[in-house]
Amino acid sequence: MKETPSVNQWAKVLRGKNLRATPQRLVILKALEILHSKDHHRHVTARDVFEQVQETLPGLNVTTVYRTLEGLNQVGIVDLMTGTKDQVRFSLREPEHRHGHLVCKACGQVETINLEPIHLLAHAIFDHHGFAIDEEHFTLSGRCKNCQTGEWHHDHDHNHP
Repeated sequence: MKETPSVNQWAKVLRGKNLRATPQRLVILKALEILHSKDHHRHVTARDVFEQVQETLPGLNVTTVYRTLEGLNQVGIVDLMTGTKDQVRFSLREPEHRHGHLVCKACGQVETINLEPIHLLAHAIFDHHGFAIDEEHFTLSGRCKNCQTGEWHHDHDHNHP
């Protein structure tokens, strides 16, 4: 198992992104590491992180945790994934483990996928629309194999123009 950064290393990462190493940011980053190592579940909710940091910073509220996680996402330290019912989940960005997700809107199943097909799609979209897709952490939503119906197959037939 790889070693996680110390608080001093996280402070250096934050300063490298032109952010102050506030106690809130440092505690939230350490909480993400702890939650990841507990059950190998990389994507957690802001509430999960809040519950992890409550004892360390009792004055912190869940809204502040959410906003901090969003800010860390904007600078590329944390990834976010929108799941079912628009529930946002977060994870530490792992450049060596670039991947995407398929999220089932019906049952909530999340499948991790290789980014190669997304890379091909991103090139096609750029060629056709001039739009550059952020491929760092990609999520597609739809219906998993178990939740699909015959009607869904018909509506999404690949032979349509």
